[in-house]
Amino acid sequence: MRKPFPVIDVRPLEPPGVSAFGMRRRRLGDIPVPGDGAVLVFLVDGRYQQLPGGRNPRPGDHLVVAARGVAVVDMRPRSMLFDLPIASPRAGRDLHLRLGIRCRVVDPCIVAQQGLRDVAPELLTYFAEDQRLRWTAAGLADRTVNEVFRVVSNRVAARFVAHPLTVPGMEFRLAEIRLSTR
Repeated sequence: MRKPFPVIDVRPLEPPGVSAFGMRRRRLGDIPVPGDGAVLVFLVDGRYQQLPGGRNPRPGDHLVVAARGVAVVDMRPRSMLFDLPIASPRAGRDLHLRLGIRCRVVDPCIVAQQGLRDVAPELLTYFAEDQRLRWTAAGLADRTVNEVFRVVSNRVAARFVAHPLTVPGMEFRLAEIRLSTR
């Protein structure tokens, strides 16, 4: 099973306690500790917000005290690989398109608001929507595998430019295109 990306964890928060001086304060033990490359975003009044400057939370911070939930968002860029079967120009020979996509979170609050725990289905849907891509190779029966690769990879690159993949709060870059026979 794949690790969640970009939202790693989402937790509801109980109302904060009151200190001996009557101040509302949250126990820091109630807040998850973000790992390397991750940030905390707090759910306040139905919107996720990040502490200014991405600093560590303190028990008396307004966002920390007012929060009803917290999410941990992984900000590290990640490469994801996908194998897509495509119609082969030759009977009995399977072709698979291997795509490498570089994913990066640009706004953790928007990503948390969407509850985006796994971006892979969004990427697969994007490529599955292009029916022409899956059948492009089938019309190239008289071509070599290298020529098929050139036509298919040009189709993928052109689609990525003409109709970029859009997921609010994230950026994507096409990193790798390979064609394999099995």
